[in-house]
Amino acid sequence: MTIRFEPDGEEQVIPKPNTVLQLLNRLGERPGSVLVIREPQRQDDDGKRRLLTPDLHLRNNEIISLRRVTSRG
Repeated sequence: MTIRFEPDGEEQVIPKPNTVLQLLNRLGERPGSVLVIREPQRQDDDGKRRLLTPDLHLRNNEIISLRRVTSRG
């Protein structure tokens, strides 16, 4: 699975985790500290990026983008 870190564009390949929460744990990130985005890869994805919740299962060979969320309040 390829992980892209936004906005710096760094990429990392990791063995496939089963869920978004497992992915975040492997990367040392907390749910809510990053947006997890599934990148479109196939025709049936409609070319749209999708936000993922921690409980969702991940597919093989996906490209996932992580975008750090910061509060300025």
